[in-house]
Amino acid sequence: RSSGLGGTVWLETVPETHLVDYKVATDIDRGAVDVTLEGAGDLKHAEARVEVCRAGKVVASGELKEWGRPVTVALPRPVALWSPAAPELYDLVITFRDAAKGTRDVVKGYFGMRKIELRKDANGVLRFFFNNAPRFLIGTLDQGWWPDGLLTPPSDEAMAYDILALKKMGFDMTRKHIKVEPRRYYYLCDKLGLILLQDMPSGFADAQKRYGFYRRELKEMMDHLQKVPSIAMWVPYNEGW
Repeated sequence: RSSGLGGTVWLETVPETHLVDYKVATDIDRGAVDVTLEGAGDLKHAEARVEVCRAGKVVASGELKEWGRPVTVALPRPVALWSPAAPELYDLVITFRDAAKGTRDVVKGYFGMRKIELRKDANGVLRFFFNNAPRFLIGTLDQGWWPDGLLTPPSDEAMAYDILALKKMGFDMTRKHIKVEPRRYYYLCDKLGLILLQDMPSGFADAQKRYGFYRRELKEMMDHLQKVPSIAMWVPYNEGW
């Protein structure tokens, strides 16, 4: 139960020209979101539209103008900010269309408007700032072990219970320790409002021999979880590894 496939696996049919992936960058000061698209197929005739929705209604949209540059969508004011106290999320609908063949690929997602940075406070002390305000993170180290599944969560309800239990105890953060959870766990943190510090799974053995492999998997993990608004920090190394 602690080896083999580590998450949900599925197959889906896509047209020859389709969306491979996308990345999201939010800017609460501008009140805008930048969505960078990665496509495959006949990109010469490909068109893309990004729609932002709230409560099932389209509130803003943007068109792809040039590959390699993000689609910038300005949001209506006031912008709903994501935080543990108010985990507001915007829905995202990306329509990827092959104008020559008339096929299309539709991808749905979501994002949260939040700002994470390190900067000095009024006294010149370096602080963690969240949504332009200093925030003292208080949380736990969570290794993601389960008595009935080891590394595999037994159910959606069990994951939600852990997240809500931490919040009821007064924590606003957990460090996901040397483990990448199923994508559903991150959705629940986004939806329920728990800040995450995400570890890279570390390993022993000679550091020089595994360095290239380690860097590749670190990038793969960050690319995989880039869209998760609840992640506030990446932790590349644990203790003395």
